[in-house]
Amino acid sequence: MVGRLTAMAPLAGASVDAILSSDNLKQLSAHAVPPALSEFRRVLTPNARVHVVMTSLLDTALFPAASFADPYHSRWRVEEAFRRLKNRIALEHTPA
Repeated sequence: MVGRLTAMAPLAGASVDAILSSDNLKQLSAHAVPPALSEFRRVLTPNARVHVVMTSLLDTALFPAASFADPYHSRWRVEEAFRRLKNRIALEHTPA
């Protein structure tokens, strides 16, 4: 789908199971980020997942997007393990 993060009108509410946002939010002005996140919430199903990836490594010749895939997926598994552990010991609102 091609569209605007702040207006996802083609998508019905609660119709999306996952969103992967890679370096999109940092392209928005500060006042446009809350509407974009509201649209994420509007279109997501109750059990949906959101993955937001952002980097400050902007030289695409030195740091091609494909080079981030393996480290990102490895890190995500670690974060999921932390989340499960925090849930088990009732520390859900403690930062990792």
